[in-house]
Amino acid sequence: MRFLFIILSMFMLTGHAGAQETQRVVVTQDNYAAPIAPHEEPNARVQNERDEISEYWNLLGHRLKITDTLLVLFTLLLSFATGALWWSTRKLVQGADRTAERQLRAYISVDNGPIAFRQAKRALFEFRLHITNNGLTPANNVRIISNVAITNSNIPIGFDYSLTDLPMSSPFRSVTSVAPRQSMFHSRMVKRMPVSELRLISSGENIFHVWGQVIYDDIYLRNRQTNFSFIIFAARRRQEAVWHRTEEHNNSN
Repeated sequence: MRFLFIILSMFMLTGHAGAQETQRVVVTQDNYAAPIAPHEEPNARVQNERDEISEYWNLLGHRLKITDTLLVLFTLLLSFATGALWWSTRKLVQGADRTAERQLRAYISVDNGPIAFRQAKRALFEFRLHITNNGLTPANNVRIISNVAITNSNIPIGFDYSLTDLPMSSPFRSVTSVAPRQSMFHSRMVKRMPVSELRLISSGENIFHVWGQVIYDDIYLRNRQTNFSFIIFAARRRQEAVWHRTEEHNNSN
C-alpha cells in the first residue's frame, strides 16, 4: 500500500511538472508573439508603402513606374539613334553613287577644227568641229545640231541661240555614239557665197558665227547637253583661221 502511494505521488508530481513546463512554453510563445503582432505589422505596411512610393513618380498627372518609364525612354532613344544611323548611311551611299557617276559618266566637249575652202563659181566654206568624249563610258544617242551665220565681230549679249527652226530631218542634225576617249567631227558648210561678201570676210569686217548643241545619253540613262558657240575669222592666203569662243552658250550639264 505504501509502495502504491509512492508511485501515485511520483506520477502526480511528474504530471504537475509537465503541465508547468507546457504552460511555461506556451506562455513564452505568447509573450514572444504578443509584442510582434501589434508593432511589426504596421511597420511592414508603412515600409511597403514607402517602397511603392519610391518606385513610382507622377508625370503629367499620371502615376508611372520609374523602371518602366526609363525603359520606354531608352527604347525611344535607341530607335532615334538607329534612324539617325540609317539616314547617315543612306546619305553616304547616295554620295558614293553620285561620285561614281561623276567619275564614270560621259563628258562631251566641242573644239574647233580645220576649215576647208573651195572656190569654183562661188566660194564654199566647210567648218569641222571636233566632238570628243572625255569620260570613261560611252555617250549614246549623240545628236548634234548646228547653225552658221555671217555677221560682224560683235555678238550681242542675249543673242538668240535657239535651233528650233531646224527640223528633225535637217541635214545639219546627226545621230551617233562616241566611245570613251574617242572623237568624231561634225561638219557645217556655207554655200553660195558671192564674191562681194567674200571680200568683206577677207577684210575682217564680217566673220562666221557657228553655234549649236550636242545632246546625248550617258550609261545612267540621263540626258546630257553641251552647247557651243564660235566666231571664226577667216584667214587670208597662207594664214590660218582664228577661232574664238563667245561669252555665252559654251556650257554643259
